[in-house]
Amino acid sequence: FETSDEKINSLILEFTFVISYSLVVQFSKIKFSLAPFNVSAATLILYHVRLFNVKLFF
Repeated sequence: FETSDEKINSLILEFTFVISYSLVVQFSKIKFSLAPFNVSAATLILYHVRLFNVKLFF
């Protein structure tokens, strides 16, 4: 049996995962179209997004 807090936390985690995954897909498309330019920039952006998600939800 889940409390409402646990349900909210799991929903937030799923939501974060979906957003992160779609961002990864978008950036990988950008990487392929711009390769080898801006690969490091895309990686940096993804790294910052990951940090932001962790700060936001934990």
